[in-house]
Amino acid sequence: MGWSYSLDLRERVVGAFKAGGKTDEEVAELFQIGEATVHRWKRLKRETGSLVPKPRQGGGMPPRVAPEQYGLVREILKKEPDLTIPETAWEFHRRTGRSVSPASMGRTLKKLGLTRKK
Repeated sequence: MGWSYSLDLRERVVGAFKAGGKTDEEVAELFQIGEATVHRWKRLKRETGSLVPKPRQGGGMPPRVAPEQYGLVREILKKEPDLTIPETAWEFHRRTGRSVSPASMGRTLKKLGLTRKK
């Protein structure tokens, strides 16, 4: 799901359905969009009175290392500056009980502007 269809297209699709007595399938074929899209846009218009796209939700999982734990990561690396990324992840797990993959720890260190050995 990379982008939303234009408001203009949405209005033309719903308008064609209302004006022409066409089925959802015919309207979908006419505008070369999916029939389910026509259903969603009709429902959106009926429920909200508008065809403006809904705001996008932030996707993905929350980070394994929460921003309030960044201080702990800095403390770990201040105490043992030669730790590799996997070793840092293990030490974080040892102290918090929360397992973190080396990839997640690498992303956390990048957010903190810190570099590590692989």
